[in-house]
Amino acid sequence: MKNKNIQLDCPKVHELQHYLSGESSGPGFASLDEHIASCPSCQQNLESIGHHSDFITNMIAEVIQRPPVDLGVGLQKALEQIRNKQPESIRNGVKSQATDNITLIRDYRILESIGEGGMGCVYRAVHTRLNRHVAIKVLRQDRVNSKEAISRFSREMDLLAQLKHPNIVQALDAGEQDGLQYLVMEFLAGVDVGQLSKRLGPLPVSDSCQIIRLAALALQYAHDQKILHRDVKPSNLLVTPDGVLKLLDLGLAQFYDFSNLQPSLSRADQAIGTLAYMAPEQLSRNEEVTTRADIFSLGVSFHEILTGQRPLERPGQAPLMAELLSIRPEVDDNLIRLINEMVSLPSSKRPQTMQEIVNRLTPYTASSDLASLVTEYFRWNSKKSPAF
Repeated sequence: MKNKNIQLDCPKVHELQHYLSGESSGPGFASLDEHIASCPSCQQNLESIGHHSDFITNMIAEVIQRPPVDLGVGLQKALEQIRNKQPESIRNGVKSQATDNITLIRDYRILESIGEGGMGCVYRAVHTRLNRHVAIKVLRQDRVNSKEAISRFSREMDLLAQLKHPNIVQALDAGEQDGLQYLVMEFLAGVDVGQLSKRLGPLPVSDSCQIIRLAALALQYAHDQKILHRDVKPSNLLVTPDGVLKLLDLGLAQFYDFSNLQPSLSRADQAIGTLAYMAPEQLSRNEEVTTRADIFSLGVSFHEILTGQRPLERPGQAPLMAELLSIRPEVDDNLIRLINEMVSLPSSKRPQTMQEIVNRLTPYTASSDLASLVTEYFRWNSKKSPAF
């Protein structure tokens, strides 16, 4: 029987939402952090909130970012039908905090609202002179008076501006118009890896290794720039129709001073991420958050796309790994060993760098064909309705 005192002290839903989005701070954060780490009820609520967040992300990747390839009229119509089948409450929710009257931001003409996350609304737009389609992220209306939200949004702009890598979404422009903070990014067609595995089941070993290898390349580059991602998960990895993987969403990323191992992260900032993929040290006051937190999250993602299952999460502890061999008997011992190392405790037993992961995965990627995987996904989706 659950402790009644714990139940009475449980934070409310909006407080958990603030905690998950990184908005919790101040003297009460430590006790909130400690309570969540030991309260199964709050952990379940956080998981539910995280699923809803992923749902919004998936809508953007799956329905709006239509692949600019010739998939046939029938398939394009099918994708439109999928979009129209979204529950009305969810469709309305996506646009609930959008700036409805917005039509032009500088030289960018707004075409449509394509989604909304915890911090920003995303639009598809076209540059009026260059006729180039882009994605524009603006700060949500209910966040414009929040100093923390403005700070985090500005930080994402600053971080993306410094990252120029073929496997990281590219920032093109940023600024402010009439008090509206905006970030212009390349418009990416494709599907996120979470949806790939959800629709197609456990992914082929070679493709799984290639996805994680390319993600590790992008993350190694970010780490070289002294940047932690802190929210690595399948839904933040997008594969384009030509098989290019892009690392998305640096809204939770943060600079880190590796030269003297003194992080610029506050305690509130450290405990940010999606619970199911979060490294134990992000919920602990016993260890600083370093690049190995991203390695942990990537290892959980690797396990998920290979098996179709996430390891059983236990906040603040090492995950209980499913029996890989019973699900994927063709996975060899070296890959199993690598995944176990990536999610190990203590963090010192994990691979030292993302480059080490790249090197260990390269021999397994020769037969990978991510472009075909994306094509298969859209063909599959033309025949079946998404299971939300």
